[in-house]
Amino acid sequence: MEREGQDDRSGSLHASKVLAVVVPLILALYALSIGPAVMLRDTGRISQDTFLLIYAPIVLLTYFAPTNQALEWYLSFWSN
Repeated sequence: MEREGQDDRSGSLHASKVLAVVVPLILALYALSIGPAVMLRDTGRISQDTFLLIYAPIVLLTYFAPTNQALEWYLSFWSN
């Protein structure tokens, strides 16, 4: 019985470590994907409404956080 409890804890620890890597990676990829999305919006492949729907959290963050200049710099590589 003790062995099963140890396996459960080690499985939980493993899952926690995986989540600690996967979640920040997904969030980073989401944030970086705004660049190609700007290019798609500028070329008319996606609409402004679709862009704002998907990237509203990042757009709003730029109004309330000091990341505005960094985001503008990054997006300058992708915009026409």
